[in-house]
Amino acid sequence: MKVFLYARVNDAGDPVKALQEQMEIMEYYCKEHGIVIAGVEMEQCSGERLGTKLESAMDRCMTGEADAIVVRDSSRLSGDITEVWRASKRLARHGKRILSCDGVLDAVNFS
Repeated sequence: MKVFLYARVNDAGDPVKALQEQMEIMEYYCKEHGIVIAGVEMEQCSGERLGTKLESAMDRCMTGEADAIVVRDSSRLSGDITEVWRASKRLARHGKRILSCDGVLDAVNFS
C-alpha cells in the first residue's frame, strides 16, 4: 500500500516541532504496517475546514498516486467532524481511505 502523509498544525505553539512530532508518529506507523510513503504534505492552518495541501493530497490520491492518506489522528484533518466525514466519503467513492495512527478512522466505514 502506498500513502501520502498529511500533517497540520494551527498557529499556536512551535509549528516546526509539532509537525516533526506528527511526522515521526506517522513514519513509525507506516514502518510497523509495511506501508510505503508516496509523498508528504504539511501545512499550518486553522482546522475549521480542510487545508489546501490536504485537498491536494486527496486529489492526487484519487488519481491513483496513492491508496490512502495517513494522519496522526482525525483532528489533524479538521476540527469539524462533518468535514472529516465528507473527506472520508469523497475518498471512499474512489476506493481510497484515510488511516489514522490512533486507529479511530480505520474502524469507520465511509463507503
